[in-house]
Amino acid sequence: MTKFFTILLIIFALVISSSSQQNSETTIANFVAFDKFSGLSNPREPKQMFIIEVQKSSFFQAGKLIKVVYYPKTDGFRGGAKFLESDTLNYKNIWKMKLRQPSEEEKLYCEFENYLKTSDGEVDTDEKSEPTLKFHSTQIDADLKFNNLERIPCMILDSFLK
Repeated sequence: MTKFFTILLIIFALVISSSSQQNSETTIANFVAFDKFSGLSNPREPKQMFIIEVQKSSFFQAGKLIKVVYYPKTDGFRGGAKFLESDTLNYKNIWKMKLRQPSEEEKLYCEFENYLKTSDGEVDTDEKSEPTLKFHSTQIDADLKFNNLERIPCMILDSFLK
């Protein structure tokens, strides 16, 4: 009887392991833009937002833009998050990324906006009274505005390798 439960437990573990692997998709991509205000996120749950361009994927077409949410490692204190640096985010770097669909709780983080918002929900403006853009290019020194940002699919970045 004990052997039966042991075998059943092993089969259950294998099923869970294979289903979690099916939820992840390996995609070859490069970073196009990053949210330059990521450091303002909650220090206990820091996140960094990117727009990536797919180079190769079985799920996405080459050239497709994808919104990506990344959870950097943190010690839980303000300033303790290890956000990705600009040399990592350089457009010339091609990465093998492990992407997955966001959970129900994470879908909230997929609502990217082009402009920085103040605490009362208004669009923040700079000294010239122009809206403050959130995304910065990884190719040139310029801020970017994306048309139809809400239509770009969103994924969670679990890991990446060069």
